[in-house]
Amino acid sequence: MTYSFDIFDTCLFRVCGSQENLFKILAFCIVGCNNHTKVMDFVQLRERAEKTARQRALSEEITLDDIYNYCDFSDITEFDNNFIKNKELELHSQLLVVNNYIKKRIDKIHGNGNEVLFISDMYLPESVIKKALIDNGLWKEGDSLFVSSSIGRQKRTGNLYRYVYETLKLKSYKGWVHTGDNIEADVFIPRKLGIKSKKYEGQYTYF
Repeated sequence: MTYSFDIFDTCLFRVCGSQENLFKILAFCIVGCNNHTKVMDFVQLRERAEKTARQRALSEEITLDDIYNYCDFSDITEFDNNFIKNKELELHSQLLVVNNYIKKRIDKIHGNGNEVLFISDMYLPESVIKKALIDNGLWKEGDSLFVSSSIGRQKRTGNLYRYVYETLKLKSYKGWVHTGDNIEADVFIPRKLGIKSKKYEGQYTYF
């Protein structure tokens, strides 16, 4: 049996809740917390840059570098894009906490001698995501990580699942169980391929 898990909002949570909240924290770090207008302008610029990068992407997925190619914060801060990008990477690492419910399931799979596949539609670098898995006790030697930003294919199109299947030379989609929180990318799409998918129903508090 092959077991795979989505990462963000399944294996790992952001302690700040939504991704937008992470951008607000990033804005506080860059422009300070006393100027609400600049904070909101920063968040809008960051979100708009990601939207533009996706619209102009040559593959199914983008990278953090792609996003920052379209960022221009010069009107609200003297910090350059490279500094801000590194601060965002730092926050992504600092604000992650393990989902103990899923960790227990993964520990049981590892305890039975099985390897785990971690599969994520995410623009963050693969190295950052793997470190988060290791730091939170989810990773075991022999596990595999497949990130859309490195591969250029996404779960939501089904192509990342197909890539995993072909790369690992799995014998059948039917012997594969995937768990994730996104009803489309983690449930409906894998089921169309014949993968047994389980929706993780956990929630975080918005604030």
